[in-house]
Amino acid sequence: MMYASDEEFDFVRDRYAPILERKLEEKGFIVLTGATRVGPLLFEGSRGYARGGQGAQALHVVGDTNLVQLYKETGFHPVPLSTNDLLPGLQTGWSTRTAAPRWCPWAFQWFGLAPNMADLRYAPLTGATMIEKRAWEKIPPGLRPKLLEASRRAGLRLRAEIRRLNQEALGVMVKNGLKIHKVPAEVQAQWRKMVEDIHPRIRGKIMPAEAFDAVKGYRDDYRAAHSDAKAGVR
Repeated sequence: MMYASDEEFDFVRDRYAPILERKLEEKGFIVLTGATRVGPLLFEGSRGYARGGQGAQALHVVGDTNLVQLYKETGFHPVPLSTNDLLPGLQTGWSTRTAAPRWCPWAFQWFGLAPNMADLRYAPLTGATMIEKRAWEKIPPGLRPKLLEASRRAGLRLRAEIRRLNQEALGVMVKNGLKIHKVPAEVQAQWRKMVEDIHPRIRGKIMPAEAFDAVKGYRDDYRAAHSDAKAGVR
């Protein structure tokens, strides 16, 4: 719930990416394509959306210990399942909800068993293409800038293609019975409060404090600038 739009996310990513890439290089990796947004995580549920987490039982999550604990603290009943186990989980009722990019329920055919989708920008899912630094350094120095430039161009094309695919997948699912539920503003506010209440459990513990503060600061800069623009301030 940190971002309200793709534009906000793009603004933050473009400014924080150099910092993240330096940190990854220190760990022995060279980022080639940069962080690409795979899509906003939207809740798919056999019972529609939940109000601020209340009553949202049997939520499928990847089995990360910290994530599982956070979901428990916000009123969910997390069920750690691998992606391959989700379809059987939906069939048996072991899992009733999941959070995924729009193309996932289409590609894996989950939406037939979870035919309700909440139009809620819960969280972005990002990825990057990287190469080990020791392998990168075996490439002739004169070729590295050219390879990096070509990779960045490919990353931009991939970003556009992923967003197109998300929209295409949504259209196909709607034609085949998926119901999209608009989440009222007051319910979105409940979700935001729920998430903000656990920020202290994330900042400095799961995510480095300086990274959390930088990301939130860039997000707030974007909102301030666009609020001024809407008000006619130049």
